[in-house]
Amino acid sequence: MSSRSPQNTLNNTPTLITLTYAGDVILKLGGHEQPVIRLLCSSVCLSHGSSVFKAMFRPDRFAEGQDLSFTSPPEVPLPEDDPDSVKRLCEILHSQPGDHDEWICTNHYAEFAIVVDKYDCRNATLPWFKMHFHHILAPKSCPDTEKLLFVCYVLDFPKEFEAVTKQLMLNHNRPIDPLTAMHDTDLVPLKFLRDLEQRRKLNVEKVARALEPWFVRNVTLRHSSFRIEHVRLPHRGCTIWLSPVF
Repeated sequence: MSSRSPQNTLNNTPTLITLTYAGDVILKLGGHEQPVIRLLCSSVCLSHGSSVFKAMFRPDRFAEGQDLSFTSPPEVPLPEDDPDSVKRLCEILHSQPGDHDEWICTNHYAEFAIVVDKYDCRNATLPWFKMHFHHILAPKSCPDTEKLLFVCYVLDFPKEFEAVTKQLMLNHNRPIDPLTAMHDTDLVPLKFLRDLEQRRKLNVEKVARALEPWFVRNVTLRHSSFRIEHVRLPHRGCTIWLSPVF
C-alpha cells in the first residue's frame, strides 16, 4: 500500500507519497500554480509498463537514469503533465489500488488518456480502463460523449469507439462540439469530427422526413403548430422532440 508522509511546515517540502519502499526515484508533479506532489517510485515498475520511462531511466542515455538510488533517490520533475493523471498512472504501474471513485468527470479520463499516450502505457493500463471505464459508456448515462470519443480514439479502443460513435448518432441531441472532442489537442483529426457531425445531421433529417407525414395524418395539436426538431430511430425507442412555432 502507498503511504503519505506529513507536510514539512519548516521548509515547505511538498508531500511525499510512497508507492513502494523499494523506490529509487522521486517524480515531482505539479507547479505552475498547482500543488506539488512527490511520488517515490520504482524505476523498474515504471519501465516495465512504459517504453518512455524505460528509455528515460537507462543510465547510458539520459541523466534521469544515472543517479538512481534507494538511499537518496533523485527527483525528476514532470511539470508539463497533469499531476492527478501521472499519480494514477504510477499507482497502476505499481499495482496500487488508489481511490478510483473520485473520478466522476470525463475530463479526468481525457487528461489520463493524454498521459497514457505520452508515456506509451496503453497495454499496461488497458485492464484498468476495461474495469473502470465501461460504466460511463452506457447509453444516455454520460453528457460528455465527445470526451469519451477523445479517450477511445487516443487509446485505440475499437469496441468502445464504436459504442461511443453509436451514442453520438442515436442519442446525441445537439451538434458534436469539435473543441470538446479534441480536448485542446490535435490528437483527434478535425476533419473526422466534422464528417461525423455531418452524418449525424443527415440521420436526423432522414428520420424526420420519414416520420413527418405520419404526424400530419395522426397528430392533432391545438393552439399552436409544431415542428420536429429531433427524432430517435423507431427501433431504438422513438422519442420525438417538438418545438412550438407561434
